[in-house]
Amino acid sequence: MYKALIADDDILVRMDLRSMIDWHKLGIELTDDAANGEEAVRLARETQPDLLLLDIEMPLMNGLEVIQRLKEDRFDGKIVVLSCHDDFDIVKEALKNGASEYLLKHMLKPDNLIAVLQTAIGDLEELHASRNEQMLIRHLTERGKPALREELLKELFAGVWRDREQAAEAASKLDLRLGFARYVVAAIEIDDMYRLRSTFAKSELNGLLKSVLDVIDATLPRTASIFGRVDEGVYGILVDYRPEESFMSVNNRIFETCETILDNIGKYLNIQASAGISRIGEGPAIADQLFMQAKLALEGKLYCGKSKVIHYSELDYDNGNPNLWLAEPENDRVRAILADTAKIDDYFNSIFSGLRLKPVKPVYIRQICLELLMFLNTVAKEYKLSYSEVFGFDYVPYDYVIGLETLEDIEGWFSAVCRRINGAFATRISNVDPRHIRLEIRRAIEYIDKNYGKEISLQEIADHCHLSRTYFSQIFCLEMKESFSDYLSRYRIERAKYLLMETDLKIYEVGAACGLPNYRYFTKLFKDLTGVSPGKFKGGTP
Repeated sequence: MYKALIADDDILVRMDLRSMIDWHKLGIELTDDAANGEEAVRLARETQPDLLLLDIEMPLMNGLEVIQRLKEDRFDGKIVVLSCHDDFDIVKEALKNGASEYLLKHMLKPDNLIAVLQTAIGDLEELHASRNEQMLIRHLTERGKPALREELLKELFAGVWRDREQAAEAASKLDLRLGFARYVVAAIEIDDMYRLRSTFAKSELNGLLKSVLDVIDATLPRTASIFGRVDEGVYGILVDYRPEESFMSVNNRIFETCETILDNIGKYLNIQASAGISRIGEGPAIADQLFMQAKLALEGKLYCGKSKVIHYSELDYDNGNPNLWLAEPENDRVRAILADTAKIDDYFNSIFSGLRLKPVKPVYIRQICLELLMFLNTVAKEYKLSYSEVFGFDYVPYDYVIGLETLEDIEGWFSAVCRRINGAFATRISNVDPRHIRLEIRRAIEYIDKNYGKEISLQEIADHCHLSRTYFSQIFCLEMKESFSDYLSRYRIERAKYLLMETDLKIYEVGAACGLPNYRYFTKLFKDLTGVSPGKFKGGTP
């Protein structure tokens, strides 16, 4: 329903207009009438009519003055001018100032009035439709700007934009001031994404990752930068600087910006992130190369650690291709340390300490990890250990291992896997589930597992368990169904069998590694418990 206001100083004209047609049938509701120009302006402001039937000649303020006043008020309704005289100069002036139609009072008939009103209503409908469309376009544009900017960023990083003027024009349409004369690309990556995927529901994680964009947006300069999500947990940033700004100033500023972003992500979202920074570039044609530099810089957290800002220029890898675990002799070393839990941490620490002193490209580290993972999987199959016993997963976690982000993470995970293999092996030797035996005996078994390569006396292990020799000996036999000395001998021989089968150690070396350095005693005990000599068991002679 449209609203209409009649403004005329002649009450008979106003009454005639009201009664001449069925206004409701046309979809029009009449408001209070105005008897002079000032009243017309006041009622128009109060009621905001869609249609104004306005007499030209009125007291206090004539029709032309009313039109001018409403024009200043940005009145957007349709004005139909009423006149007693066929004075086209006045009508022309009214139309020039915003009136849409005019009617002569002495020639006014219902058909004429209806025709004029229907024309005005049609114009109003077109105007409203146009405004709605403009509002929708503006709304979609405002809402879609982040998506359009993200799309432009991805195109820049994909090498689509090569011409500087065209790229700058595309950015300008999105209200961005990017000249590409001197700019830097940064990549922000959320740390421990594998853990976050298992911690949060998918919708929660998406919301969290979306909030990272808000943090970045609040930190970057409004018009001289562009950012967006380029992958799950990875965000790209391009910041434009003045051409006359020095290289040192640019690098300091982008470094500070990235540090602020990382600090705010930790402060407001309670997650950690790392940043990689490219070299300074000129022209959009190399944006893809700079983005690659930023991503390569992120790989540097393998050595630098998480929650750091790393510049591409900091990367300094050794060009050699390490072959730590790919050869059979190194596999033998790993098999040997699997039998001695005390050596596991020392072994991996020595390996990774060497890598920290002489870093190699991350791709080689990933290769090493996969080779070691495959080897440990082979060991697990040989001893019929389940994936969950060894890896903590129901499958071989290749993706998980590739996703480990620092040497510290990799070292810790593989050390834990080797300890689990050792523990599962020890459980099978004892034939007893440690969860079902007394705490004191469990401590004794763990002590034997860690120290079987050394001399262990009954008194020593009883002291370790804070028990007397006699009482320890009694409860050990009760829980394990064999004496302490028999268990220790059997445990050492089982470990010796493993080393004889899986390594190239000589027989006397195996005996010494298992706490039996006397060669004659070792071979006699081995034959007593297995029925064959160590040499025959190994398939050769010592």
